Amino acid sequence: ISGSKFVFSLEYPCHSPVERRWFKLIVTPLLKEYPSDVVVMHLNITDRIETEQKLHESEQHYKSLFENHPDAICSMDLAGNFSSVNAILATNIGLPAWALLHQPLVSFLPPENQKDFQYFFRQACKGKPQNFEVTIHTWKVKPMAVNITNIPIKINGQITGVFSIIKDITAKRRAQKLLVESAQRLNTLLDSITDGFFMIDHRFIITYLNKEAEKLLDVKREEIMGKNLWEIFPVEEESKYFSEYHKALRENVPVHFEELYAEKDLWTEVNAYPSKEGLSIYFKVINERKNAEESLLKYTIQLEKINSELDQFVYRTSHDLRAPLVSILGLIDIAQEERSETQKNEYLRLMAKSVRKLDKFILDIIHYSKNARTDIVMSEIDFGWLVKEALDDLKYMDESQAIAIRTHIEALPGFYSDQMRLSVILNNIIANAIRYHDPTKEQPYISISIRKEVTGIVNITIEDNGQGIADKHQIKIFEMFYRANANNVGSGLGLYIVKESLKKLKGSIHVNSKLGQGTTFTILLPNLHE
Repeated sequence: ISGSKFVFSLEYPCHSPVERRWFKLIVTPLLKEYPSDVVVMHLNITDRIETEQKLHESEQHYKSLFENHPDAICSMDLAGNFSSVNAILATNIGLPAWALLHQPLVSFLPPENQKDFQYFFRQACKGKPQNFEVTIHTWKVKPMAVNITNIPIKINGQITGVFSIIKDITAKRRAQKLLVESAQRLNTLLDSITDGFFMIDHRFIITYLNKEAEKLLDVKREEIMGKNLWEIFPVEEESKYFSEYHKALRENVPVHFEELYAEKDLWTEVNAYPSKEGLSIYFKVINERKNAEESLLKYTIQLEKINSELDQFVYRTSHDLRAPLVSILGLIDIAQEERSETQKNEYLRLMAKSVRKLDKFILDIIHYSKNARTDIVMSEIDFGWLVKEALDDLKYMDESQAIAIRTHIEALPGFYSDQMRLSVILNNIIANAIRYHDPTKEQPYISISIRKEVTGIVNITIEDNGQGIADKHQIKIFEMFYRANANNVGSGLGLYIVKESLKKLKGSIHVNSKLGQGTTFTILLPNLHE
């Protein structure tokens, strides 16, 4: 450069053991007076070079982010025109990037969305970031659903434009739509099943309830969704609902059980299945099945009772029917050989006694059969007439004339029951009082009282001062063929028929007796008309 005006400038790095530095070497020729000399300046430019490198790196990072971002990105000037767009945005719109520059983004929006977009854009231009969703029309066949985030661009404190990130959410919208449709189909399916169904989370919060559950439990789903199960349907901790639901969630096992929901008087059959969301619970009301099972159990018990009674009945009837007949045949054989008229008359008396015993037994069998097989025949009851008929039928019993009969019978108009069964009941109890009177007492008596209590129940009390019944026999006297007295000449069916007849009449009977003092039978009867 000697003799010229050329200035030579060179930037170069210099490595030292400590750090790397950048220098600028400037060589300048001196004035013409010193044509062979130059001025050399050696400047440290490390800070400037590092700043330029950082700026370059930042620009490269921005450009890499801008170009490689998975979402569409653009920058716009304050008029809303594209100043830069990345390849994703250009591809989505269907135009090359150069064709989009200086075009307004709003032109790619449907008319119904343009007003909203302009509003959000103006807000970003004021320094307020915005986020919204719209559907844009592209040069492609189908519109695209997008989520747009507008961020103000500030340079030296001044807003110079808006940076937009445009995320394609078409697939997300489609998935959401499919999810909604799937949920609707599931709801339709769950609403169409005949079982009640509801879901709870791990805190026992109700998250779903189908229509059948609404109907069975008499609730509205919108009123109980989001509420605690035990607040809506309070149950005891001992109930299977409480214990089984806790078990299913605690042990992560399905449970199956039957339980009575007493609040609604519903027998339910429940299946509960745990999941990570909580419990899915299917239930159905089984009142009809439970009633059928209960009826079947009752019929089974009744059948067992009938079979037991039938066994006794066959045995006892064969014995008690045959015994009087054998006695009569024996007396006939003896009487045929007897020459004394007086003795023959005694044999005839004994035969008549056996016949009466046989007749009483047959009559008891008839009463037993009628009570078991005939329906209630309801009519208005005249208790005075019933008692008189019973006493007239029994006045020829041995020693009946020696017993004082006391009666106190209220007129009870409008009382309805079965007259035939009441007649059998009164006849049997009064006959027992006569049969087991105490002849050693100065004045044997039978007291019959019939009155109406304040509850409307009729109270029939038959009291005597006869032989009485020992305590050990009192709980058994209403059993079939049970005889409390060793000298009993009855069939053993009388009080059993009384008890069974009262069951038909919805009544009850109680006994209070002291051996050697007497017995009191108390009968309580409802008005069947009511």
